[in-house]
Amino acid sequence: MCAASPAQAQLDAEVAPQHELRTAHRAPAAAPCALGHVCMGPVFTLGVPNLVGIGAHARFSRFVAVGIDYQYLPTFGIHSIPVNASSITLDGRLHPLGDAFFIGAGFAYQSVTAEGRRLAVHPDDGGQVTLTGRGELGLPLLKLGIGWLGQVGPVIGIDLAIEIPLGSRKLDIRTSGSDGSEAFDDEIAALRGEVQDQADNVLDLIPLVIQLNFLRLGYFF
Repeated sequence: MCAASPAQAQLDAEVAPQHELRTAHRAPAAAPCALGHVCMGPVFTLGVPNLVGIGAHARFSRFVAVGIDYQYLPTFGIHSIPVNASSITLDGRLHPLGDAFFIGAGFAYQSVTAEGRRLAVHPDDGGQVTLTGRGELGLPLLKLGIGWLGQVGPVIGIDLAIEIPLGSRKLDIRTSGSDGSEAFDDEIAALRGEVQDQADNVLDLIPLVIQLNFLRLGYFF
């Protein structure tokens, strides 16, 4: 075996300690968020049919995240019967590639409210009475989704969810304003029909709810 030349031996002696020093004191990768590798923050949403929303999301690693959202459809309606809807969702997300793409599953609770008023004349004294009918529905749903959302700092995303009802839909209608006599039975029946018909315009979506959140904006820290 040939011995190393004096010049080579001197070079090895200078390089080896420097290489060992760099290896021994290599700085660990900096944590991306305030809580280390747990990144969380608020997320604002625009979507359909629930139009606007706000939520809190957290990403526990490159691969696992959770989110809770409240979304609201502002009041709309025709024939003086306003309707509004809202939903609360809680879901977990898996980022299989460790990037923005995710698949998710969770639960949602969809609420629908319709309210109508009718001005009726009392047959005995001719006085006017305002009859009110209010219909409310709450429906739990299974949520399955797919989309994109970032991990740290300013995040932007989009996602699509299919929400499957877990129970039967039934609109609970309550009326008020009547004195309990039969004088307003016809008006109350007509008012209940109007509330039911207008609520059905929204309930017809609920055999299978598809929620498209076409814009997610947030900040994870």
